[in-house]
Amino acid sequence: MPPRLTGLHLSHHPVFRLLFRDQVLSDREQMLISSVTTMFTDITGSTQMYENLGDAVAYNIVRDHFTILFASIEQHGGRVIKTIGDAVMASFMSNERAMQAIVQFLEELKQYNETRQIHEQVWLKIGLHRGPAILVNLNDRLDYFGSSVNKAARIQGLARSGEVTFSEQVYRDEAFRRVLDVICQTKLERLQVNLKGLEGEQTIFRACLLPRPDEPQPQTVQPANGASPVQRFLQGLGLGARR
Repeated sequence: MPPRLTGLHLSHHPVFRLLFRDQVLSDREQMLISSVTTMFTDITGSTQMYENLGDAVAYNIVRDHFTILFASIEQHGGRVIKTIGDAVMASFMSNERAMQAIVQFLEELKQYNETRQIHEQVWLKIGLHRGPAILVNLNDRLDYFGSSVNKAARIQGLARSGEVTFSEQVYRDEAFRRVLDVICQTKLERLQVNLKGLEGEQTIFRACLLPRPDEPQPQTVQPANGASPVQRFLQGLGLGARR
C-alpha cells in the first residue's frame, strides 16, 4: 500500500493549510483523532500588565508574544488552534515536536525580555497533554474538543511562571524525555492532584525552564563554554533564537 497521510497529518501539514485552507469539515462533521498533543499557554499577570501599562502598550506586547509563539509552533509542525485573550491553544503531531517548539519560543522570549523592564516582560505558564480528541469545524476554523483537551487546559493551570506542566501520558514518551533531559536544569516535580471535571487523582509533572529574575532561582549547572543547554539543543537542531 502506498504511503498515506491521515486527516491529522493533513491538518498539521503547512502546504496543505496554504493550498487548501478553505477545505474544512462541514459544521455537522467531526473527525475522531486517536491521539494528538495539545498545548495551552497563558501569560503570567497579564491583567496587571494591562492595568500598569495601558491597553495599547500591553496589547502590543501580547502581539509580540503571539508572533514569537506562532512562528515556533509552525516551524515545529504544530498548528495554532486559537487564541483566548492572551492564551494560546496549539496542537502537535508528537510530544517531542511540542517540546522543541516550547524550547525555541521560551529562548526567544528570554531574549525579548532582556530588552525590556520587568513590568514589560512576558512570562508564560505552559501545559501539555496527549490523548484522543474530536476535530470539528467551529467558526470556520478547525478546533479540538474532548476530555483530553479539557485535561490539557487544567494541567496548564498548575504551571507557574516559566514552567511547563505535563501529564503522565506525555512523560512516558521516551522521545519527549530525551528533550527534557537535555534542556531541564532543575529538579522535575511530580504531583498527585485532582483536576476539576476529571475523576480520581492525576499524576502531573512540572519543570521550570525559564525562571523569572525577580523570583528565587533554582540551583542550576552553569555552562562551561558560555552556551546554555537550551542554546546547544537549538543549535543541534540547526536553529537559533531569532533576534
